[in-house]
Parts: sequence; structure tokens; C-alpha cells
Amino acid sequence: MKYFITICTCLTIALSTNSQKTIFIRVFDESGKKIDKGFLIQVSDSSLTIRNGEKKQEIPISKISAIKIKRSFGHTVVISSLIGAAGFSIFGAATAEPDAWFSYSVGEGAAAGFVFGALTGAAVGSIVAATNKKPILQINMDQKEWIKAKSALSYYLETN
Repeated sequence: MKYFITICTCLTIALSTNSQKTIFIRVFDESGKKIDKGFLIQVSDSSLTIRNGEKKQEIPISKISAIKIKRSFGHTVVISSLIGAAGFSIFGAATAEPDAWFSYSVGEGAAAGFVFGALTGAAVGSIVAATNKKPILQINMDQKEWIKAKSALSYYLETN
């Protein structure tokens, strides 16, 4: 029974992280410096609006050189390693049997699961991040390029 509960917990954690409703973008200027980052709220003919925490920021296209969609490589690796560490530490603690032939305590099982899960999660996160396509929209502060990018960004708004 505890195996079933552990597996259900791990699946719940994994599925809840995948249920992100809005798209995360990073906005860069002509020198390649990140101007702002946040969740896309709205696009207009002259600007885009993003939300970072409670702060809403409207960025005019005259400042935008490139927009990178989705999170960075490192973010994917860190989140997946945290999920792996949490899931495997719960699994290690739940499967501890101090009286068995190969015995370990609940704390030892949780610690071993944490280390193994973090390493496994980082490896899986690296593979996922490396194979995930993360579009880059080149605007170069040009109205014609912005119109193309606007339609691409509108697609992400419609899927919410």
C-alpha cells in the first residue's frame, strides 16, 4: 500500500509542475542584455505586457531586440532535480524496513533517496532541456518583425 501512495505522490508532483497556464518569456535589448522577464499577459501593435510577480510591465517594441520563449536550460535542470529529490526521498523514507535483511532507517532512506533523486532529476532535466525547442523571436526593434512575432505570441495567449 505504501508503494501505491508513494507512486501517486510522485505522479501528483510531476503533473502539477507541468500545469503551467501562461507562457514565460525573457525580453532582450540590442546588446543582448535581459531587459525583463515574466509571464506574457498581452500583446498590442506597439508593445507587450508581462507580469513578474505582482508587477506588470509594458515594454515598447522600440526597446525589444529579441524575445526568448520558455525558461532557461538551468531552470529546467534545477526544477527537475528538486522534483526528483523530493519524490525519491519520500520513496526512500516510505520503503524503509529497519528489521529486514538489508535494513535502513527512515532517515537513511530519505537521505539516500534525496541524493539519488537529485542526481537522477538533474540528468533527466538536462536531457529534457537539451531536447526541448525554445523559440527565439528576433524583433530588432522593427515594426514588420514585431507583427510576425505578435502573431506567434498571440498563439501562446490563445492556448491559456
